[in-house]
Formats: sequence, structure tokens, C-alpha cells
Amino acid sequence: NLWVSSDEGPIQLFKINAPRLSLGAINSSVMLKNVPGLKSIAVKKTGHLLFGTVLSNTISIFKENETNELINLNSWSLLSLCITATNGLLICMTDAKDYACRVVRFEESEAKQIIQYDSEGKRLFAPGNAKKQVKENCNGDICVVDYDGGDVVVTDKMGTFRFRWSESVNRPIGIATDTLAQLIVPCTYKFGVKINIIDRNGCFLRLLNILQYRNKDVGLDVDSEDNLYIAEFSGTVKKIQYLKHLND
Repeated sequence: NLWVSSDEGPIQLFKINAPRLSLGAINSSVMLKNVPGLKSIAVKKTGHLLFGTVLSNTISIFKENETNELINLNSWSLLSLCITATNGLLICMTDAKDYACRVVRFEESEAKQIIQYDSEGKRLFAPGNAKKQVKENCNGDICVVDYDGGDVVVTDKMGTFRFRWSESVNRPIGIATDTLAQLIVPCTYKFGVKINIIDRNGCFLRLLNILQYRNKDVGLDVDSEDNLYIAEFSGTVKKIQYLKHLND
């Protein structure tokens, strides 16, 4: 299954049977039609949908056709969220002044870990509320795309800083990880977006040899079989077996 959303909804569930999908396609179901302030979605291993909104700064669960609030961030503003290997939740958030940014690990509705500073007390993430997307890698690392800082910040599962990766003047706008613990990072450049492949230690491997996107905003994710899904601004989602392109 593939879940896709836009900024205000709808949140759609696709049954994947084609290399190219479009919003409103016959193989899709609209699960939530209108979600004002929708910021981020994730799917638990049970198949239940989690989604967060910036209007209420809450995380809700959609289960058995009912929506229930799971977490209230109170004075913090939601930036992004993701599900962990243990079916927990990582939430990236900023304070009301957009000065302090942190990643918090939740188990159910309880905060278990806060990642905000390195071992020297310096902040890991730049201030600001631009794109900051969090993703857990299969090796347990926590990876955050920090558009404000212009880099990708990676810590281990304990929150200890590992490395930063950046691409000169081009800024990262998203992140996905695969079964090889590689990072797939789209970056903006003068003419649109290009997609970089980074290894688990922060070394650049290569650009993905596919069409470079002219829109300066794309969404992407990778499934358990290392298929890459790219959501375009037009509303089309493309499925790419990108590992084959790495050998081209």
C-alpha cells in the first residue's frame, strides 16, 4: 500500500499495481478528505495512519474509520514525523520563536528521548521552520534534513552526533533511506531538483541517473523492496527501481 497526501489533504491510500500513479486514480481510496494544516503523515506497522497538523500541533491516529488525538505538542510546532523500527515515533519540532529545534522519540504518547544538542552543548539543528524532515535509518541512525542549515544531520540511535552532509550551495529538501542504509536526498539547484545517494557514513556515492525534476519541491520514500516513490508537484507519483540506475 502507498499513502499520499497534499498540504490540506486528501490523504489517499493506493493499491500499488502500476509504475505510475495519479491522485484520483481508480486504484485509490480517499481516507481523509480534508485535513487543515496537514504537515506530515506516517503509517504504523499495524497499518494505522498517523498524521500531524500545524494548526493544532497535534498528532492523531486514524484507526477503524475514527480519528483520535495521540500527542499534543503544546508550545512546540510540528515539522515532521516518522515511524521507527520498534513502531515508535520520531517527531521533529521547533519552539514558538523558531529558534530551538529538536527531535523527540515517543513510545505511544510518552516522550522517551530528546535530541537537540551535541556532546559540546552546541545545537544540532539550525533555527527556523523550513523543511526539517526526520527519518530513522535501518542501522538505527536518526537522519534529519535541515533546509535552514543547508545540510543533513545524522546521529546514532542514542542521539550522539555522527556526521553532517551538504552539497555546496544546494539545499536538501527531503530524505529517504533503504535496506542498505543509504540516504536518498533530493536537493534544490538552479533548474529544479536532483537526487543524491549518500552512504551510511556520509560519503557521497553518486547522483541518481533519472530525470532531474524542474519543480523545486518533490516528496519521496522507499519501500521494503527498495522501490523509490517520487511524488511530483503535478500530483503524479512515480515508482522507480532506482538501484538498477546506480549501475548504469
